[in-house]
Amino acid sequence: MLRLIQLLVIIYIVLVIYYLLELQKYNKNGYVYHTNNTNELSNNITQLNPILYHSEFVNDSFDTSQKENPEHQIKNGSHIFSLQEYPTKQSIYVFKDKDICRDLNLDKAFDYSIQDIPNYRTLFLPNVSISIFKGTHSVPLQKCNHNYNMIELVKGESIIYLFNPKHKEDIQHKENNQIKKWGHKIKLLPKMTLFIPTNWFYIQEIEEETVQYHIDIDSVFTFIPNFLRTR
Repeated sequence: MLRLIQLLVIIYIVLVIYYLLELQKYNKNGYVYHTNNTNELSNNITQLNPILYHSEFVNDSFDTSQKENPEHQIKNGSHIFSLQEYPTKQSIYVFKDKDICRDLNLDKAFDYSIQDIPNYRTLFLPNVSISIFKGTHSVPLQKCNHNYNMIELVKGESIIYLFNPKHKEDIQHKENNQIKKWGHKIKLLPKMTLFIPTNWFYIQEIEEETVQYHIDIDSVFTFIPNFLRTR
């Protein structure tokens, strides 16, 4: 029995190393593909292209939560406000907050089917967070480390610049305005989900009230390494 366990551990470690090496691959000629077809979605994920997926689904979970949980507290920088106070706020910058999704069960309401993603049987459950913006804001450079990295807009609009990993040395440690020339410019609107390949980067600009989900997914073989490097 002990030998069997040792063998299984060795096999798992070998698979972890293999999938981590696979995770380093990227498409140097990748371009943003627009589609509302799940087959095309799957094909372009395999080709490591960014995808702007169009849907007819309207996600109203945040609006519903405002009405159902008016006393729920949200941290906005060093300040805290309730959902009841949300409409009166002029400036909000909440980025990738997992607690809100967990406390209000918002992670149950995003629009995509995990079964449309290649190798979905080896994936962990999605890690969902929410960003809430009011006013003019700029999100600094972010790197996508997970097997699948998605941004679904549910309210407002924003401009996202996507950067191919081949420009890594050109864009790191610089201000947003200095690196836009290397990016793919995307206008993200409601009913759209942006699929960003592993190792790509992005920045974001917001000028109006905007609410979006971030859906990050690891496989059973990349979960532990990705968890450790994002701590």
